[in-house]
Amino acid sequence: VGGGDGSITVYDTDLEAGFKPQQVATGLNGGVTSVSIVGGKAAYGTSNCCIYAHDLRDPRAKAQAISEAHCARVVAVAYAPGDSVRFASVSDDRSVRIWNASDYSVETHCLTRDAGLPGCLAFSGTALFVGWADGAIRAYEADEGEEIWTIDECHRGGVTAIVLSHNNRFLCSGGPLGEVRVWELRTRQLVSHLTQHDDAVTSLMLSDDDLLLYSSARDKSFICWDLREEKRVVTRSQGAGAINAIVLLPAPTPEKQVYVMSVGQERKLTYWDMRTTEPLNLVSIGQEQLCITCTSNGNMAAVAGVDRVVRLYDTLEYALIAECVGHSDSVLSLQFSPDDRQLVSCGRDGCIFVWNIYTAN
Repeated sequence: VGGGDGSITVYDTDLEAGFKPQQVATGLNGGVTSVSIVGGKAAYGTSNCCIYAHDLRDPRAKAQAISEAHCARVVAVAYAPGDSVRFASVSDDRSVRIWNASDYSVETHCLTRDAGLPGCLAFSGTALFVGWADGAIRAYEADEGEEIWTIDECHRGGVTAIVLSHNNRFLCSGGPLGEVRVWELRTRQLVSHLTQHDDAVTSLMLSDDDLLLYSSARDKSFICWDLREEKRVVTRSQGAGAINAIVLLPAPTPEKQVYVMSVGQERKLTYWDMRTTEPLNLVSIGQEQLCITCTSNGNMAAVAGVDRVVRLYDTLEYALIAECVGHSDSVLSLQFSPDDRQLVSCGRDGCIFVWNIYTAN
């Protein structure tokens, strides 16, 4: 019998023995929702999306977790630079997980209570950085999952976007009131406060040299900031609706990194050259898109949104390459692995999909 406290109890069915109960497992992650026994071996499922295997023939055996997953909306996924084996995810179940992409097992599990819902995620390889609805940014150790530090009151109303610098020296965050802030990681002190957006910041990107910061917002615009001068350099706006996400295409040198792609409520994939005021091209999609990412060479982009379809585009030809169907609700985040061989997506359906990417030589 599975209990709501995460325990398993076996009852002796000998009438003369009086149905003596024996507790054979305790402390399972969540209430037990299903039990299956075949040939003395048992499997348990819990309300927190965990599956355990248990050999009941061995009285010393303990229930072993063989599978786990998020049990609520998955807000964001992220790879660490240069590491295609592991990726991280954060969910409304208040958990942060690091997954092994080779066997899809969970390597690290962090749980935070009394922080509200998570809003964004960054992964350095050694640490996880999560922005929460209580306005704080929390850092977690990647191997053990322990909370390292907290920056309280980063943004009033929650942290909506986050990006880690390539040199791992600072962190940029955005909030629901349109403010963009820069934090030094060593001291956790505020070093820049940038205010130009009139609505919630939806995404952040840094140039390869960490000198320029790009921020998009629900005010229909995205801004390029000079972080050394702490001032706005360029603003670009679309005709209607919020910009939900942007991606900065890579380039051989930082000086040539001038191409940006955006998606949002305008229901189009928009290509921008920061040296010109008007978009280079607009590709109609038909539904609002919520997220965008690109490969390490910038030749392919992936977008997804409320229509539950992950689309791949050739960024040189502006052509649709593939449509990937699997999610049953809006897709909220996606990212290519650093080697560009896989694409990870997540969404409101609580699912994480790993897509294999095959390209012609």
